[in-house]
Amino acid sequence: MITQEQIDKAAAEVEAAEVALDAAEDAHARVGSKAAGAELQRARGRSHNARDGLRRMTTQFATEQAGRRARGVAEAAFAAEAPAVASRLDECRGVAVRALADAQDAVERLLAVVSEYDATVRATAEDLRRRGLTADGDEQLGGVRTGRARIDGREWVPVDPASVLGELVHRVMRTRDPRNPLATLTAHGVGGMAAAASRHELFDAAGAGVR
Repeated sequence: MITQEQIDKAAAEVEAAEVALDAAEDAHARVGSKAAGAELQRARGRSHNARDGLRRMTTQFATEQAGRRARGVAEAAFAAEAPAVASRLDECRGVAVRALADAQDAVERLLAVVSEYDATVRATAEDLRRRGLTADGDEQLGGVRTGRARIDGREWVPVDPASVLGELVHRVMRTRDPRNPLATLTAHGVGGMAAAASRHELFDAAGAGVR
């Protein structure tokens, strides 16, 4: 912001430059030397720069002052609405805070439950292998070295809880705002294709609740 003090200082610099220019012109008229001519050119440059600086500063000062006056008018006009607007914002913020708390609780429960499912699958696979029921080939029953369990040909695959959460965020944002960076978030790299298929199985089983 330009101040009146700065304007006054710039005006004083213009006055000093004009005095110096007058002196340089007088010296050049009397002496007429090359040095006097060079000094005259420098004095003209300093005077021009000082005047140009004052002009720009004065223009900016006027613009800023007009802006301040316009803001004062706008603030006065908004004063009557301010309490209602602030109340509405506070109410909306309260709803958002409560929703965030609910979402955090839901996420923590989701991670806990999916972790339990993941642990159950791995424990089942380990138990089957401990019984001598391995299924590292085409066996229809047994535990696989990667922690998967196969029973009657159906295979249960461990599911990484964090990747399930990432998939959920991806699906929700893909529906709400496809251009949001979170809409491109994918968790397919976690656990490979088998883990991705297991995640999708969970989402398919959830039905319309997730998209």
